[in-house]
Amino acid sequence: MFTMTDSTAARAATTPTAEVDAWAAEHSDRALRNVIGHLRHAPIDAVTLWLEQACRNGLGMWLVPPDPAQGDRGIRPATHMVEISVLGVIGRGATVEEATRSWRRAALNLTAEGGA
Repeated sequence: MFTMTDSTAARAATTPTAEVDAWAAEHSDRALRNVIGHLRHAPIDAVTLWLEQACRNGLGMWLVPPDPAQGDRGIRPATHMVEISVLGVIGRGATVEEATRSWRRAALNLTAEGGA
């Protein structure tokens, strides 16, 4: 069984992985604060467009289940919910608008902008 000694723990805390993790956390937080500063009072349609474009640019994930009534025959999703994940914040809802509102609420709660 491996037991971490004080010197091993000290080295682990200064590895490139730890440095990258710290850098990513700091920059992700800064990016989220910048984004929510612009989107806090934006119309929900503008927030939706921004989130969709962010996902297209690789900053997140946009999952909308297929709608058989509209002829969509995509892969059967694990849920009927819309899910948006950008900058580590997840929003869910029955519709894209609800998921967008959920994302913005969560982002506000994670930043000082939300008064938290």
